[in-house]
Amino acid sequence: MEMLVYPEILDLERLKNIDQMSDILNRFWMEEVIPDSKYFSNGPSAKFLSKMSSLGLTKQKVPYAYNGLELTATESAKILETLGKNTIPINYLSSQNIVQEIVSSGREIIKDKYFDHIVKDGWNGSVCLSESHAEFDVRLCETNVTWSDLTKQYVLNGQKIWVANADIADFFIVFAKHNGQGAFLVDKTKPGITINKHLENDYFIVDFKDTPLEDSDILAERGSGFEVASKIQSLSMFYYSSGIVGLLKDMFDHTTQFLMYRPFLQKYCADFDTTQITLAKLSSDIYALESMIYFTANLIDGYEKQDCEVEMAVLKLFASQVSHNVATNCIDLLGPHVTMHSYQYPFLETFNTIKRLSHLNVSDDLMKLFVAIKCIEHNKSNLTDYIRKIRNPYLYVNDAFKHQMYLMRNDNDNPKLDLNISYNLHPSLKYCADALEYCVKRLEFANIKLLERYGAETYDHHYSLLRVTNIITEIYAMTSTLARASRSYCTGIQNCDFEIRSAEMFCQEAHKNVKQNISEIVSGPYVEVDVVGKMLAKKILDVKGYYAQHPLARNIV
Repeated sequence: MEMLVYPEILDLERLKNIDQMSDILNRFWMEEVIPDSKYFSNGPSAKFLSKMSSLGLTKQKVPYAYNGLELTATESAKILETLGKNTIPINYLSSQNIVQEIVSSGREIIKDKYFDHIVKDGWNGSVCLSESHAEFDVRLCETNVTWSDLTKQYVLNGQKIWVANADIADFFIVFAKHNGQGAFLVDKTKPGITINKHLENDYFIVDFKDTPLEDSDILAERGSGFEVASKIQSLSMFYYSSGIVGLLKDMFDHTTQFLMYRPFLQKYCADFDTTQITLAKLSSDIYALESMIYFTANLIDGYEKQDCEVEMAVLKLFASQVSHNVATNCIDLLGPHVTMHSYQYPFLETFNTIKRLSHLNVSDDLMKLFVAIKCIEHNKSNLTDYIRKIRNPYLYVNDAFKHQMYLMRNDNDNPKLDLNISYNLHPSLKYCADALEYCVKRLEFANIKLLERYGAETYDHHYSLLRVTNIITEIYAMTSTLARASRSYCTGIQNCDFEIRSAEMFCQEAHKNVKQNISEIVSGPYVEVDVVGKMLAKKILDVKGYYAQHPLARNIV
């Protein structure tokens, strides 16, 4: 139940400092970036890098011991949100934060060398992870480290794609095969490194050909590349989600202001009920995403070496879902003004940026499977004995009878609400608290139902697992939203009454989505139309595409 207390990790002094930093960054954006339409036309400019360096933002995650800022995840999220109006600063700051956190987990010789260069010489780093055939799975990478009899040393060979900020990087974190999966720090000045512009802006292809390596270039223990890559994936999900919420808020503000003064049918667009309801729903979605980001940040900061891998994966999924919903609806509300470029705000460019950032790294469906499997594994360890008994009712009559009573309530969509979640929130959120408790109880029932129905084959029923992840995502979003709204109302933050309304609106939608997913899980594969879907998919794969004949085709000889 402590999860329902929205944490406040930053003390007042650090909170004041980060607010001042945000004000400085906002003024910088208004005075320097907005007047110059080509400020980021060629990536991170020297002027931008100089500004970030003067503010100390190029060493956010460098420890105090090395004269860095050692900012918390909460503070870094705030900075990314403030600068989250363009993909360039989001990419740059996210990359540097990730690189510095990875270096922090390396050996002392690595930290001494690279942190000294980052602080004193302004070095930038970049991650070389993706390959054309392996994408983001380091276990499939073809880049390798081998012994060269010619030079009597180890050499690195391979090609990496989608490398952000490679043009301004002074060193690379490279993943390659070496006693399993290895992670190496490679200086850009070493021979055999070629950097080519990628098809997408701000991303590059980096080729390594017989690039010499030393023992001091090994980032961590031999064979630990997969663990390092997993940490990079998790960190990137968190940081890019923080940048996305800044983009969404900026796009939403411009959309609202445009609709307030756009005439239509002798009224302004903002005066129509449909427009107002749409804007309210979008604001509640952004509110939920913002709440989840800082809720997750506080989980990271509040515990030493906290394992938040699943939470960051859920955050990424929710950020992807909300960003698509908000960006698409903003474009729909604006209508033809978007494509005609009749408004000064670059809506289409922002839309494309949001889509690109929200779909970096692993695809959403694969990430959903990861979250669901983690959930099933956690529950399986607690439910193994219970599932064994209910699947053998003749051997365990009493347990089977209790299970039937449990099923009667849940089959009637009436789970027993005995968690008392409402006791931990403001009384005005009683209905929302009951909705959250309902969702938690139904998630437990869904897990039992799947394990009872499929047993060890549960992991093979992917579409059911996707529904489990959808429920988990909604529950996590509801938890962070209600915790934040309750704290705001109890402490009297400005507009706290409207935060309560936003939480109510979001929880109503989330509750509805959970009921739909639970209904499909409980009903079984035939009602879920999964069986029919698999039949159609088999045909699609057989013909390698769309199978139906043209509507005008005739079966006449």
